[in-house]
Amino acid sequence: DDRTNIGVAEKAMIALNFAVYLDNRHLIGRAEALMEAHEVDREQVAKMGGKRWEVLSELAAAFFPSPCNISDELADQAVQSLEAAEIIELVTWISVLQMWHRWELYVSHK
Repeated sequence: DDRTNIGVAEKAMIALNFAVYLDNRHLIGRAEALMEAHEVDREQVAKMGGKRWEVLSELAAAFFPSPCNISDELADQAVQSLEAAEIIELVTWISVLQMWHRWELYVSHK
């Protein structure tokens, strides 16, 4: 898809990893639906491998709880391995996922 720098498969897998990290069943279902809608399976993403996916997934995992968890070393790896647009898209995507998670918590407690 030309509307994403990261890639739909990568974003879907990052969404699933985020949902699993939070143990948010609703978000897991949404992430799996996103994967299904774009015909992405976990094996496909795992096969991507390579330094780019490794850095993307490590950066995302460090960012899940807080951007404070991103070490100088990981930031350097991201700058060396990813384009600026990919880093910005990743941060934006995780922010959207965090907002989605918080909204669901808010709505479910009303």
